[in-house]
Amino acid sequence: MNANLNTQTLLATLAITVVAGTSAADIMSSSPSVTVANGTFMTPDLTLGSFESDSAVRLYRERIGYELQSLLKFDVTATGTGGLADLSPGDAGPGQEIRSYFLHFDPESGSAVSIAGGFQLSSDEEIIGLIFSDDRMALADTVIGRPGVTYPTGFAGRGYDANDDSWTISANRHVFQFTMRAGGQGLDQVRVITQVVPAPGALALTGMGGLVIARRRRTA
Repeated sequence: MNANLNTQTLLATLAITVVAGTSAADIMSSSPSVTVANGTFMTPDLTLGSFESDSAVRLYRERIGYELQSLLKFDVTATGTGGLADLSPGDAGPGQEIRSYFLHFDPESGSAVSIAGGFQLSSDEEIIGLIFSDDRMALADTVIGRPGVTYPTGFAGRGYDANDDSWTISANRHVFQFTMRAGGQGLDQVRVITQVVPAPGALALTGMGGLVIARRRRTA
């Protein structure tokens, strides 16, 4: 095999590696009020009173690279800032690969507590929807909930309400910010759904790999 053919083979292999390699998409940074779980879940129980804090919202990587088996409905798909009533519904269908980040705020105080914060995703991951209404959170439990985790399915008031809860999706869809307010007998839970966006370089290398393979066939 000559040197030119070796180079062509290397380029084709590089193109395949970039496309098939593991994506770097993930949480890049978060505010001090957000505690990011090291694993998937710090606790398998997310019901009222099981995991409380007045000072932190727990952020779990609920699903990573998960292919939907059924329809997942969103409360919000638009960028900007809003609250419970500011909806832009949408959905993701079966076969679509998503990531789900689950935020859990359950105050331990008897009185209402407010907390604000947010997190930023890597540049190859974009927010495509938020889920925070009680009914859509319950539905999402059955669509993307993890086996072995106890969710408060059917619990009234687990999602956003009109009590100073708000959300923000940045214009580039890489940053999510929130304000949550809940009392000792309530909790706030939100799902942030994302998808991985192929990098332009990966697409370019895919094309290069195809050209190299085609050239090898012509010169064989």
